[in-house]
Amino acid sequence: MLDIGFILFLQHGGCNCPLPLTATVKTITVVDVLAIHRVNVGFCSCIGGLDPEEQLISARIFPATREKPATAFTFNLLEHFRTFNLVSKTAANDYLKSLSVLTNSVLPDLVPVCSHPSFASAKA
Repeated sequence: MLDIGFILFLQHGGCNCPLPLTATVKTITVVDVLAIHRVNVGFCSCIGGLDPEEQLISARIFPATREKPATAFTFNLLEHFRTFNLVSKTAANDYLKSLSVLTNSVLPDLVPVCSHPSFASAKA
């Protein structure tokens, strides 16, 4: 999604912020049921608006951290993992590795699982 210029705007009904000088576009890693994506996200910075992590949660995307989220998980993924874990007892790390393979079956170790440089790829 990053390559095609798509921007996921979180507020204002999914449209660009009416005050463009207050909007912030940030690239984050979004982990979903079928793949791991790098996505440009348009955060609204309007006075009285929601914090970035609250904007993500209102879009059903759960941030990995409260401050300056760089990685997030869709609610669909969290629900899928919970069910999968209850039934199969699969560890979160193994589940993440399977998502890396779904994203890039040829070179799964090159799939970014986080924006932080020390966690640039899914390690075996």
